[in-house]
Amino acid sequence: MAKTLSIIVPVFNAEKTLDRCVLSVVSQSYGDWEMILVDDGSTDKSGAICDEWSGKECRIKTIHTQNNSPSVARNAGLDAASGSLITFVDADDYLEHGIYDDVMSKMQDDVDMLEYGWIRKGVNHVLPEKTYPSAKDYWEERRVWSHSYVWNKVFRRELIGDTRFGMTNMAEDLIFLVDILRKHPRIATTSLVGYTYVVNEGGLSFDTSVKGISRLLKAQLYAVWKMRTLPVSKDGLNLYYRIFYRLYDIVRFSLFRVMERTAKH
Repeated sequence: MAKTLSIIVPVFNAEKTLDRCVLSVVSQSYGDWEMILVDDGSTDKSGAICDEWSGKECRIKTIHTQNNSPSVARNAGLDAASGSLITFVDADDYLEHGIYDDVMSKMQDDVDMLEYGWIRKGVNHVLPEKTYPSAKDYWEERRVWSHSYVWNKVFRRELIGDTRFGMTNMAEDLIFLVDILRKHPRIATTSLVGYTYVVNEGGLSFDTSVKGISRLLKAQLYAVWKMRTLPVSKDGLNLYYRIFYRLYDIVRFSLFRVMERTAKH
């Protein structure tokens, strides 16, 4: 019988954090789930750790792929998922105990997508208890472009359908989410906080190269175009402010790292 919740975890060279991630799911009081670990061609012990977990926990399945990208790994997980609801967890992050019990109780029949709060660097990011009349209202009111993650959201399987992550290594969450929102889902947010995002300065989110920044800008502009948010409106101006402030932050971080390396030499 299909599990209610499919949890997709892309894994690449995460041997130091993978056990913590998986254990945070296994120890949830909510038990009607399946976890799909997608080993994306890891060169460390991650693949073996995945196999060990799937060998001792029948709700965990491991898929091994050649190294491609988080997008390809997530797509492989989506293709293998059997649950009526789908969510994602990154291998270096973890869940607070009991969060799935609480989140699943909020996932009512009239909700296609639910977003809950997260913790980053010890700070709780809390969302309101609210449903939205349209995806555009959700997009603009919540400024979703600044937290377009998939790991703190639960999606109905029917909503995702054949939508998949694009072949990109940056802002793939944003592009996927925009494609989902354009299907006019029924959306709710909850004040529950239960996902801990671990900042990894060596990760793709901190790609400060010209190519990396260019990919991020293209993804943000794609989102603007798809959501039809005009830059001349108040909401549009706020959107562009967020886009370029984020890019400014990345450039500033890059310059700081260059100056730091120069000072050491």
